[in-house]
Amino acid sequence: MYFKITPEKLEKAKHRNTFGILKNSIRNGEGNYLGSVGEVVLIDYYKNKEVKFEDEQNFDYDFIINDFKIDVKTQSIKYKYEPKPNFTCHIPNFNIKQDCDYYAFMFINLETNDAYCVGMIKKKDWKLVSQLKKQGEMGHVKPFKCDTWICLISDLSKIN
Repeated sequence: MYFKITPEKLEKAKHRNTFGILKNSIRNGEGNYLGSVGEVVLIDYYKNKEVKFEDEQNFDYDFIINDFKIDVKTQSIKYKYEPKPNFTCHIPNFNIKQDCDYYAFMFINLETNDAYCVGMIKKKDWKLVSQLKKQGEMGHVKPFKCDTWICLISDLSKIN
């Protein structure tokens, strides 16, 4: 699902995370803003739907939709086209212990202000379809910075 990121959403994202650099931060806090943009995009989407919605923003999950805890995983992209089904979604190994029901995956291009929610997956299903890539192992473009679980976009369910 495609979203255009508005200046208002970018401004909301600047003020969303006030907790500083998280323990085990892969990008030393630089990913906080990107993650906040992904969260804000989905929050605005769901607030316009008829769902029970609670914005929680804690380590284990970002919000609750219809009593399900959702954690948003956001990845930066540089290309100017929709992510393909064979692209991978990532969760660092130290995040697998989060107490959530679903992972939602966002791909964000901050140069073009394009956002894609490529899908969601139940946490219990993630364990069935993902595979572990070790720190230093080569990914599609660059080596993994930490032990990371990956799955294909095609393994996810589309959101509605």
